[in-house]
Amino acid sequence: MENLTDDHLVKLCIDNNAAAGKELFVRYALFLYRLAYRTTLCKTTAEEISQDVWLKVFQNLNRYQEGSSFKSWSASICYNQCVDHIRRSQRQKNLDENVLTQLLYPAQLIPIQYAEQNEWIDKIIQQIQEMPEVFRTAFTLRYVEDMKYQEIATIMGCQVETARTRVFRVTQSLREQFSV
Repeated sequence: MENLTDDHLVKLCIDNNAAAGKELFVRYALFLYRLAYRTTLCKTTAEEISQDVWLKVFQNLNRYQEGSSFKSWSASICYNQCVDHIRRSQRQKNLDENVLTQLLYPAQLIPIQYAEQNEWIDKIIQQIQEMPEVFRTAFTLRYVEDMKYQEIATIMGCQVETARTRVFRVTQSLREQFSV
């Protein structure tokens, strides 16, 4: 099953092939969880949302368009679930510091450099947390998940230029804030 395309696995899933469903889950479960986590900023919420997303994915496989990206399609479902949750709860938690640490820290630092960088990380995290969800999500999809603007636009249900603008605004804001 590992060698099959996503399109083929979807067809098998529609025909009630449990192994194909398991393979899709294995391929994308962590990605969808991370997307939910970075959007909601809460581990337990991300776990609940990612479970709900998989239910929706499997219930709506017949709506998946062959030839499109399963990753983007499932990420759109996940993103919409997250937005719905945020709208209902209107609460935001801390951004995963480990992800930003991995993103921003060089591999080897002496202790004084580590402490200085830790202060910068805290300031950057605080700045990103204060941004509206659409900007925070676009930024993390681009720089943490390393997704292309087309994929970000598909996931967030906007135009490619809107996705670019959102990422640019966050980046510009961080540069202005920290004079980078």
